[in-house]
Amino acid sequence: MKKFYLLLLIVTLLSSLSFSQASASDIHGDVTLEDGSVLPDVLITLTCNNIGEKTTITSHEGYFRFLKLPPGNYELR
Repeated sequence: MKKFYLLLLIVTLLSSLSFSQASASDIHGDVTLEDGSVLPDVLITLTCNNIGEKTTITSHEGYFRFLKLPPGNYELR
């Protein structure tokens, strides 16, 4: 009987971990030209119905990121 409860506990913990990981995600990328050169200081706008609008500016390496976003359909400009 102890093995059953231990297995049930493990399954419950694993399912809660996988659910928490699926509830937030990141969007990130690079802004580059066709020749591969990076574009720093570019304004990036992320829009979604459930969060509204978020903005960021690319780094000196052309990199941007939006962290811990809830599930949804996003538009990136």
